[in-house]
Amino acid sequence: MCKHNAGRSQLGAHLLTHIGDGRLVATSAGITPSETINPAVAATLHELGIDTSAATPRAVTVDDLNTSDVVVLM
Repeated sequence: MCKHNAGRSQLGAHLLTHIGDGRLVATSAGITPSETINPAVAATLHELGIDTSAATPRAVTVDDLNTSDVVVLM
């Protein structure tokens, strides 16, 4: 989780999901989400072969916090 869910949390969730290869589920959210993810983050992930076309910043919910095993604040 980060402030805008446009950079750090998107990068972290996409990388963890990619590295986890189906064994891990990572989601990301923000306090005040932006309209789109940071273009530099999208480009970096694209260079690594990670698709971000469906990535949309979203607000964190109480349910997110209640159902997560681990919450990482960035």
